[in-house]
Amino acid sequence: MPAWNARLIVAMTISPLPFWAVACEPPLGIDEGSSSGEYHADDASGTNDHISTTSDESSATSHEASETSHDGTDATTPDGICGDARIDVGEECDGTELAGASCDSLGFTSGWLSCSTDCTFVTDACGPGTPVLQLVASPIKRFTLSWEPVIGADMYRIDESPFPGDPFERLADDFQGTSISLTVPLALRQRATYRLWACNDLGCSYSALLQPSTSLAEAVGYIKASHKQRQNFGRSVTLSPDGNTLVVGAPLEGDNDSGAAYVFVREASGWWTEQAYLKGSNPVPSSNFGYSTALDEDGNTLAVGAYHDRTGGHWAGAFYVFVRDDAGTWSQQIYIPAVRGPTSSLCVDTRLGAEDTCVDAEFGSGVALSGSGDTLFVGARGFGSIHWFERDDEGRWLAYLSMVGSDSHFYGEDMALSNDGNTLAVGSPTRDPDLYPGDVTVYVRNDRNGWSHQGTLASSTGATNDGFGRDVALSGDGNVVAVGAPEADGDGNSRSAAGAAYVFVRTETQWSQFAHLTASHPHADDAFGDAVALNGDGSMLAVGASREDGATHGLGGDPLDLGATDSDHGAAYLFLRDAMGHWAPQAYVKASNQSLSFGDSLSLDRTGDTLAVGAPLESVASSVIDGNQTNYSNPGFGAVYLY
Repeated sequence: MPAWNARLIVAMTISPLPFWAVACEPPLGIDEGSSSGEYHADDASGTNDHISTTSDESSATSHEASETSHDGTDATTPDGICGDARIDVGEECDGTELAGASCDSLGFTSGWLSCSTDCTFVTDACGPGTPVLQLVASPIKRFTLSWEPVIGADMYRIDESPFPGDPFERLADDFQGTSISLTVPLALRQRATYRLWACNDLGCSYSALLQPSTSLAEAVGYIKASHKQRQNFGRSVTLSPDGNTLVVGAPLEGDNDSGAAYVFVREASGWWTEQAYLKGSNPVPSSNFGYSTALDEDGNTLAVGAYHDRTGGHWAGAFYVFVRDDAGTWSQQIYIPAVRGPTSSLCVDTRLGAEDTCVDAEFGSGVALSGSGDTLFVGARGFGSIHWFERDDEGRWLAYLSMVGSDSHFYGEDMALSNDGNTLAVGSPTRDPDLYPGDVTVYVRNDRNGWSHQGTLASSTGATNDGFGRDVALSGDGNVVAVGAPEADGDGNSRSAAGAAYVFVRTETQWSQFAHLTASHPHADDAFGDAVALNGDGSMLAVGASREDGATHGLGGDPLDLGATDSDHGAAYLFLRDAMGHWAPQAYVKASNQSLSFGDSLSLDRTGDTLAVGAPLESVASSVIDGNQTNYSNPGFGAVYLY
């Protein structure tokens, strides 16, 4: 280290502040290696009086000369003379006289204060002041970090630690403004920590560490249907894997429960807007269009189930496919009802002695799309069958194969398809839980352009009444399956229908159970496992508990703070998988208002940065995004919440 720098550090230790770092270059006004401006460490007294630009003798001579003019008369003015080593009226300093001022007293963190030739302070060698960081949370999923301009700072840096113990990561570097607004994964940032650096050429100071101080309920996205009526809005919720499109099914929309689906898109600002209100081309009464929904990777292909469509008979069912063009306009591509024909396999009825009819097939009870949008599976849980369709290059949908399970198992209640369209998981939660345990069947596409059975997944408890398979989720690569069992009992049957969720992992071609998860504080009838969702790589799992009774709002509440018994507000739980494959709870998620059936449906995007949670029985009458959340006057209207 050069000699000047060592001497500077000695001077700095007189009034240390641990936040300041000295840059490895000479402070302005000090010429390294010269006798002029040289500071002697053995003379240090904590002030800058030891900086001199001339010898003692020349200084004294100069002072005497400043008191007398060439003709011997006193030249001192009422305001004094700058350079006379006395601080007079109108002067901040004079020579080495600083009136006790220092970088610290002027608001800087530390450094080297000196006086200019016009008797004003020179702060070029002072470190920046200490910044004070503030955080304001707002919808949708916004954190605004702001601060007052910091004296001596010409740029700022912002760090974030997402979770206690996580290292800090740089969010913004060499930033010139005094605020920054971020769209954050809300459920993953309730315990985040932020730090602001104020910097100049000499170094940086940093703020106190800052964490969100609220439940963040004010930042939750509150999505409502634009048509103000009872509609079960939120019965199905689907995010496109890229996180930019959200589809919400409302199967009871309309005076006759024909149903609808709403499409919302995320703008560059992070705000969400309604893009489309979709109805089927055959909106027969009670068809329940929107009961099930699925999107492809970029959200441009949408499949919608209308499982009670009556074209082929009572509750025969149907499905629709819609596509979006580059202008954001949606159009119906196909409508396929369950109608028996000479070559139709859509009404394969597994019931013994069943008539040759499509009645009660419930075709469309579940739908699943591949990432490309060209592979589609449709479930017919009433008949215990699933049906495979492929879209060709001309946009035509062709029926390829029907696979039959058992109607008594409700085979096809829910399904999930991997992003590449080569792995399929089919839930069978059982229609008669006293006789049959639920299961999930896994199929893989084979080299003969068909499908082969790879495994059957069942709960480790073997219970016959836990609803195992009610909801199914699959990671993007198809190697992780999550299964909900909302009727599973907890604590040795002492908590009836507390619920559970299971995680299975594929190694080569073999499937193994890796986790059996329950709520952190399970209660009877919570229905934990009513809905499950995985992110793209299968490292994040969301589980809905639509009958949970917790009374808190937002994030980080106390699960033991319960409302009235059977209040059924609902909750969602977020789990993360570590490098060793262990699953740990990350967040306890509640609605931002006093909702109902919250957690009945949910969806995660590929990154896990957005979590959508449906509450189809929520009763607030608002019909605008981020509207009033307390006018509980429209039972069964429904809502969706974004985190």
